Amino acid sequence: MSEALSLEESRELLALCKDGKLYQVEEWIRQGKSLKVHPKSRDEPLHASLRTGFFSLVELLAKHTESQDLKNEVLLQAVRRQMPEIAMMLVEQGADPTSVPFSDVVCAWDPGMMRYFMSKGCDPFKEDSFARALSYGIRTALGFYMDC
Repeated sequence: MSEALSLEESRELLALCKDGKLYQVEEWIRQGKSLKVHPKSRDEPLHASLRTGFFSLVELLAKHTESQDLKNEVLLQAVRRQMPEIAMMLVEQGADPTSVPFSDVVCAWDPGMMRYFMSKGCDPFKEDSFARALSYGIRTALGFYMDC
């Protein structure tokens, strides 16, 4: 399943993801077709599904995506888009929570997501995350800073 798709197949798969066609994408995977798009393709199925916000489609693709780097990229985007449920699911599907700068987690203004990432080993004092958040006026960070 690691062989890249043709350009036409890549467009077809990306269209299914952009349209949120969960069952068609599921059938695509069941048929043993690859999820690796053509090198000339500018998008990835996992990125396209994240933009739809369709939790089940993102979850399906995350389960079947082989690339750790891609999972980590999508995790960062989920955090930046303030999608805590999707971010937590991506971690459960193998994305590395420590690949996301904690300052991005803090800037999402979600206390639950901050607790989750801290419980998964993120270092809140790396890269002056709290200082950046407080300089942006994110009051939520102050309580976490005091707790730490």
